[in-house]
Amino acid sequence: MTQKLYALFAALCVLLAPALVHADDYVDFDPSKAQKTVSAPLFVIIAYSAIWLVVLLFAVMLLRHQRAIGDELAQAQARLDELEDDDDR
Repeated sequence: MTQKLYALFAALCVLLAPALVHADDYVDFDPSKAQKTVSAPLFVIIAYSAIWLVVLLFAVMLLRHQRAIGDELAQAQARLDELEDDDDR
């Protein structure tokens, strides 16, 4: 039991150490040193575009696969009809 507590304490120390070390690194904002930023709406538009592109590609793949299965089914039905016609003769 005590080994688990020591392990938990050690894990917490490892996880919290960076926060304690960097606590004094705060620097006031200086507008003259500000970097050029990209607006958030641009990222939203890019993300939604990427998601819709993936959804569209998935739908196209499904339609192609469905068409191929339909063709295979039609061929199998035609072969079955031929076999039934041969059995009737």
